[in-house]
Amino acid sequence: MDARQQIAQQKTELEQAVARALELAKVGADAAEVAINKSTGLSVSTRMCEVENVEFNSDGALGVTVYSGQRKGSASTSDLSEKAIAQTVAAALDIAKYTSEDPCAGPGPAELMVKEVKDLDLFHPDEPDPDQAAKLAIEAEQAALNYSDKIKQSDGASYDSHYGIRVYGNSHGVLASYPSSRHSISCCVIGVGDNEAMERDYSYSVLVAHETYGHQRLSVLRQLSALQTVWMHSRSQLANIQ
Repeated sequence: MDARQQIAQQKTELEQAVARALELAKVGADAAEVAINKSTGLSVSTRMCEVENVEFNSDGALGVTVYSGQRKGSASTSDLSEKAIAQTVAAALDIAKYTSEDPCAGPGPAELMVKEVKDLDLFHPDEPDPDQAAKLAIEAEQAALNYSDKIKQSDGASYDSHYGIRVYGNSHGVLASYPSSRHSISCCVIGVGDNEAMERDYSYSVLVAHETYGHQRLSVLRQLSALQTVWMHSRSQLANIQ
C-alpha cells in the first residue's frame, strides 16, 4: 500500500473516530471540538559523512475539547478504540467541571465555520528508503566540507520526510480533513579562522514537495578575523553540486 492509498484508508477510519467522539460529547457538553493528527515518516542523521541515526515513526493522537457553559475541558489519546475514545471524552467532561469560566470559550459561531475545505496542494508524499535518505544527507554534508578548507568539521546533517492527515470536527456539524507532507534537509558545519577561532552555523530547507528543493550553494562566508557564518541550503538531488 503506497502513501496515497494509506491516507485514503486512514481518512475514512479517522473521520469515523472523530464523529464518534463528537456523538459521545453531546451527552454532557454544550459544544465540542475533536481533532486527529496522524503522520508517518523517516528521519536520517549523519555526522562527518557517516550514518548516525535512522528513525522510522508513525504517530497519531485524538484530542477532544468540550465546552460546558463557559468552562472548557480537554483530553487526548493515541488509542483510537471505541473504549479509549469514550474514556477520553469522559475525561474531558470531568475536567470541564473544575476549570474557570472563560467568556471567549467555544468553537466559534456556526456561520464562520468552513463549508468546504479547499485543496491547497499540500500532499506530495515521498517514501525514500534509508539508504537514499542517508545519501542525500551525506551529499549535503560533503558539499559543505568541500566548500572551503576553513571548514574543518561537520556538526551533522539530516534528512526528514513525513506525510500524514489531519481530521477536524465540531458540534456545528463540521467534519473535514486534509493530507499534507513535509520534507527537509539540513546541515551544520564548523569553520576555523586565521586566528584559530571556531564558529559554527547551519541552515535548512523545508518544502511541501520533495522534488522542488531549490539548489543554492553555500552562500555566506564572512571573515572578521575568524570564519563566522556558513549557510547551506540544499535540495533533494545534490549530485551536481560543484
